[in-house]
Amino acid sequence: MAALNYLAPRMGTRADRLIGDDTERWTRLDADLHLAAGRFDQAVEAFHTLASREADPVRRGELLLGAGEAAVRARRPEEAASVLQEARRLLGKAGRTADVRRVVYWQSAVHDALDDPAEATRMLRDLLADGPAEGDDPGFEVRVRIAIAQQEYNHGSVERARLYLEEATDRANTLDTRRRASFFDTLAKVRSAAGDYEAAIRAGTEALTLLREVGYEVQEASMENDMAMTLAAMGNFDRAEALARQAIATLERLEVWADLGHAVDTLAAIRLDRDDPAGALGLSDRALAIEAEHGPANEQVGARITRAKALEALGRTEDAEAAWAHAIGVARSIPSAVRRRRILAARAHQLAAQGRHAEAYELLAGAG
Repeated sequence: MAALNYLAPRMGTRADRLIGDDTERWTRLDADLHLAAGRFDQAVEAFHTLASREADPVRRGELLLGAGEAAVRARRPEEAASVLQEARRLLGKAGRTADVRRVVYWQSAVHDALDDPAEATRMLRDLLADGPAEGDDPGFEVRVRIAIAQQEYNHGSVERARLYLEEATDRANTLDTRRRASFFDTLAKVRSAAGDYEAAIRAGTEALTLLREVGYEVQEASMENDMAMTLAAMGNFDRAEALARQAIATLERLEVWADLGHAVDTLAAIRLDRDDPAGALGLSDRALAIEAEHGPANEQVGARITRAKALEALGRTEDAEAAWAHAIGVARSIPSAVRRRRILAARAHQLAAQGRHAEAYELLAGAG
């Protein structure tokens, strides 16, 4: 019971929900442990299996909520959307207000993943406006503020992200270890985007410490990659490269392909900053090969930018122009305005550096 009392709040539930006389309860514990340990694909399968043989509508709703959360975390938003909708219907019909609020929280993440950030933010702000409900998880309101900050950061509103994080700071100590790590992770990103690199490193170090405590290796590797980028921006290339290589080794072992591609591109960008365009080219090509083999399509935006810059640095002007043309074609085809602007802004900067200001202006004007 001591172990269950420790684990339950860290899995967003209560100990009494995890125990009982029937073996189904222990199977549910397995599913929750998969989710808490970051084994999201296994958690999705476990929750779906349990839900498929659950007749009680409330328990089925709880299981579908678990499946929906796991699917969001596994980057399967389309699947999560339908699962969460059914969970919301079942739990709403039963008057489970706190659980419905959790469903809405994860539905907002689905909207954000499907490039509907305005609706995602609206849903989260509505949760704040509604105020706490009886049965809300400890720290739920803080988590909502952190989620809004993450969305504001992802879509270019660094100052608004900072505001929501400041509102959450005093109550962040009410969160469990994993969620405190998420808070410091977001704080590090926002501070880095604002140019406050020293503070970003402090927040990132705190996030890494917490992630290592709970054994979230994928998130730890992602944080190492973020810190590598911040350290590179500070000119600390040795430490940046060491962290990037550490992230790559973990993600290779765990076979988390999209994140691996991003970490490989981070190392490529560092090699480019260290005047090694040939090394940068090889690494960016590797990131794109990972995308081609494992997907998702057009995921490696940074690698396309790095590759074009590396070709230019190598004096391969025609190849560089072709790489930029391909990158811009990808930018025009992807729905995410943030990722589209990233490519177009990088190309505009290169054009301006070459004195091609009219072309640069035209690109930025159409960034959308």
